[in-house]
Parts: sequence; C-alpha cells; structure tokens
Amino acid sequence: MQLKIWTLCLISLTLMHCKNPKQDQNSSQQEETEQPRDIVGGWKSVEVNEQIESLAEYALTEKEFDQPIKSISSAKQQVVSGMNYGFDLELMNGDVYQVVIYVDLQGNKQVTKWEKLLGLEGK
Repeated sequence: MQLKIWTLCLISLTLMHCKNPKQDQNSSQQEETEQPRDIVGGWKSVEVNEQIESLAEYALTEKEFDQPIKSISSAKQQVVSGMNYGFDLELMNGDVYQVVIYVDLQGNKQVTKWEKLLGLEGK
C-alpha cells in the first residue's frame, strides 16, 4: 500500500512539473507578434524631415557657420520637458558634426551639443 502511495506521489509531482506544450506555443507566438517598444525618455530614430532640416539651419546660424549643408543623417528625438533632437550634420567642406538641439515647451531652441566628428585639420 505504501509503495502505491509513493508511486502516485512521484507521478503527481512529475506531472506538476511538466510543461504544457500548447501553452509554450502560445507564449512564443505572442513574443513574435509583439512590436519593440520605445523606452520612456530614450532616444527614438526619426526620418529627416522639414523640422530636422530647419533645426540644422538654426544650428548653423547659432554657430555662425556659412557652409552649406551636404547631408543630415542619424536623426533622432528624445522626449524630455520639451524635446531633444539629435542628428549628424555633414557640411559641403567635409566637416561632420554631431548636433543636439533642445526645444522647450514654448518652442524656444538651444544648441546643447555641437561636436566635430570628422573634418579637415586646422578648421
């Protein structure tokens, strides 16, 4: 009798720890269909649009550059108490700058980062 009880206990414990294959299949399907979510307060990639182009022109004016823009790439934005916009700005002379512009809730702009990444020496 004790052997039967022990056998039933072992079988019960074994069954309790087995995974339900149907449940595993549903969870893997759910993982595949979930879209990646943006991290709150994190940077989000955006398309280069008129607003980004306008901010690039603003940055050049603020930094008193008269070089024409060759290209804008790696545009991104970050929600803060306002919005940060970041992008790489290549000028016609070959200089490349990493730029971040903060726009507050009233629309006031400020260049918060202007870092030269590439360019001609001595410039």
